[in-house]
Amino acid sequence: MAIIRPFKGIHYNTNLVGSLDQVISPPYDIITPMQRDALYARGEFNFVRIILNRPEPGDNSVEVPYLRAAHYLETWLETGVFVLDDENSFYVYEQEFTNPLDGERISRIGLFCVLKLSPYEDGVVLPHEETRKKAKEDRLQLMRATSANTEPIFGLYEDEKNSVRSELMQAMQASNPMLTATVGDEIERVWRISDSVILSRISKMFEDAPIWIADGHHRYETGLSYRDERRNALSTPPADMACDYILIILSAFNDPGLVVLPTHRLVRNIPSNTLAELANNLRESFDVERMKSEEMLTRLAASDDTHRFGMVLAQGSYLLTLRDLDVAIGRITGHADVWKKLDVTLLQELILCGHLGISAEQLTTTPDIAYTRDTHEALNKVTGGEFQVAFILSPPHADDVRRVALSHEKMPPKSTYFYPKQWSGLLLRKL
Repeated sequence: MAIIRPFKGIHYNTNLVGSLDQVISPPYDIITPMQRDALYARGEFNFVRIILNRPEPGDNSVEVPYLRAAHYLETWLETGVFVLDDENSFYVYEQEFTNPLDGERISRIGLFCVLKLSPYEDGVVLPHEETRKKAKEDRLQLMRATSANTEPIFGLYEDEKNSVRSELMQAMQASNPMLTATVGDEIERVWRISDSVILSRISKMFEDAPIWIADGHHRYETGLSYRDERRNALSTPPADMACDYILIILSAFNDPGLVVLPTHRLVRNIPSNTLAELANNLRESFDVERMKSEEMLTRLAASDDTHRFGMVLAQGSYLLTLRDLDVAIGRITGHADVWKKLDVTLLQELILCGHLGISAEQLTTTPDIAYTRDTHEALNKVTGGEFQVAFILSPPHADDVRRVALSHEKMPPKSTYFYPKQWSGLLLRKL
C-alpha cells in the first residue's frame, strides 16, 4: 500500500549558524503574528522566514513574501547556511519532552521519509480532518515559489510487533545524533540511516500498511495539487518524479510517546435563564455532581471508557457523566457510530447544540466559542468573567483517529492536538 522512500535531506550547517534552537521554528500554522516577530528577532537565519515570511513595507503584491521565502532558501543553500546531504537516507527523529497530562518525562520516535502521494479514495492515505481552501492556497503558493517540501506532515502507522521501532532504535544506538536541539524542556535529536540494506528493509515494512494523517492535511492536499500541476505541464512526464512524494514524519500508533491533548470549549453570551437552568437540565442525559474543580479534574483524568465532561460555571464546578451511551448515540443522526461515540461529538450534540443552541456549523464562525488546551486557563476565564461556562474534556485517544478514518468519517473540529508539535527547519527537501 504505502510507498516510502529515503531522500537527500537539507539541514542547517551548525558550524555556521550555531545552536539549532535559534534557527528552528514551530510549524507555520500555530505561529501568531507576535510569535513570528519574536522568531525573526532571534536571528537572520530563523526558519520562519521560509515557512511564514512576513509582509514588508513596499511589497507590491501578495506574492512577494512567498518569493522572498524562496530567495532565502536558495541563498542559504548557495552560501552554506543549509547543507544538502549527498546520500539518500531515512532519518530518525526523537523528541524528548515532559508529558503535560502526568508530568512524566517521555520521548516519541518518528521516521523522516518521503511518502508517495495518493488520493484519499485509494485508501492508502487516510484523513481525519476537513480542510479549508484558503489555507491550501497559501501553502500552494509557497510550494510553487520554493519548489520544496519546507515542512514535514505527521503520519501514523500500525506497528503492533514493533518491527519498525526495533530498526529505528538500533540506528539510534549505533551512532550519535547528527542534529540536536534543546528548546524549552524539549530535546530534539536526529539520526541518519544511509545503509542500503536497512533502507530497503524499512521500506518493505510499509508495503502492506496504510498511513493515517495526524497533522498536515492542508499540506498533503496541497502536495497532490502541486504534483498534478507539475505533471500536467509536461507533455510526457516520467513515471517517477520528485513531486510525486511528500516529506513526512511517521510514528506508530503504539509509540509510548504518542500524546494527544484535549481541546476544551469556552462559551459566552448565553441567556441568563438558560445558564441558570443548565446544570439541572443536563440531568436529562447525565449524572451531574457538584464538586471542587481539583476533584473534577482528577476524576476526568482517570483512564476508563466512561464518557465524562467537566463543566465550570461562576458558581462552581460539576462532573457530568453520561448515563446511557446507546440512548445518546440514537439521538445523533447522519454519521457512523464510531463518530457518534467521540467525546467531542457527544459534547457538541447533547450539550452545545442540544441545550445551548450552538450548531456545529457555528463553531468556526461564532465569537462566542473559544478553545484552550490549558485547563487552568479555562477555569480562570470563567472565574474572571470573560466566559460564562467552560467544558473540560478528557484526553482523546490516537486510536479515535484510526477508527474514524477507517469509517470514512472526519473528526469534528478541534478534536485532536498531537503533542508536542514537530519543529520545522530540522529537515526539508527540494522537489
